[in-house]
Amino acid sequence: MRWRAGHRRAWQRSRIGAALVLAAMCVLWSGQELVTGTRGRPFLLLVCVPLASLAVLAALLHGWWELRAGRRRG
Repeated sequence: MRWRAGHRRAWQRSRIGAALVLAAMCVLWSGQELVTGTRGRPFLLLVCVPLASLAVLAALLHGWWELRAGRRRG
């Protein structure tokens, strides 16, 4: 039960982290548009970077929780 709670918490925290990264990328993209006048790469900033951060955060948090919870296999 403890492992499942940790797994669920890892996914929740990784989704929150990805949402924060998405917000930061929106600010960065709009800043590029307004300040420099250059056309940024919206697909890269608004889709690829948040999805990559979701995957990395989920893997790191899930691995950390498995070490902390000490689930034994077999």
